[in-house]
Amino acid sequence: METGDPSKNIAKSGLSEQFALMREQNYYAKTFGTVDPSSHYVRKHLIEKYNFAWIIKYYARNTDQFLRLLDVASKDIMVTQVKAVGDYTKDSGKKAGQQSTFFTLYSSLMEAFFPGKYAFLCLLAITFVAVYAVSAYIDFVAGRLFGVVRFFLVLGLMTICVFVPIVSIIGDGDADLAKHLFMVPLSLDFTFIMFISDILNHQLWLTEQEEDGDA
Repeated sequence: METGDPSKNIAKSGLSEQFALMREQNYYAKTFGTVDPSSHYVRKHLIEKYNFAWIIKYYARNTDQFLRLLDVASKDIMVTQVKAVGDYTKDSGKKAGQQSTFFTLYSSLMEAFFPGKYAFLCLLAITFVAVYAVSAYIDFVAGRLFGVVRFFLVLGLMTICVFVPIVSIIGDGDADLAKHLFMVPLSLDFTFIMFISDILNHQLWLTEQEEDGDA
């Protein structure tokens, strides 16, 4: 996916061109004869060579394709309601695959307006980490722990946001991306709530207000 000629790309990486699937074309290419998927030939020339090491090397040689796939993943980041399955049991009387729309306004808005770019996600993560690093430094100098602990919480959440799309693409490709990325919107929403709360409580950078000397 997201490449002009997968046949040549996988051939350069040590796999036969016959194992490439062309987008919007028939499964069986006209150039090659059909083979039994469970045959010894497929096991020797595809399955034994195709592993995580091969995938990592492939994407290292085709970084443009990998970055485009990360953008594809970024478009599914805020999809917290997986569209492939319904929300009701068979005896509920609802149609097969029908989903509940209760409490979905926020996620629908985020899905519609959140930029589907992995670079934006990384920039957002860096911004949150930088903002909370200021309060961590202030609290560390003052001998307080709250800002420091909160910084590592935000750092962990942003690490999830940055690396889960990478792990999902390498591990499962673009299959069921919304399901594999579920921890990303969860981490982002948690950080958004904490960020807004800290602003409203005037403790974004100064976690402990100085007491009035006349008090």
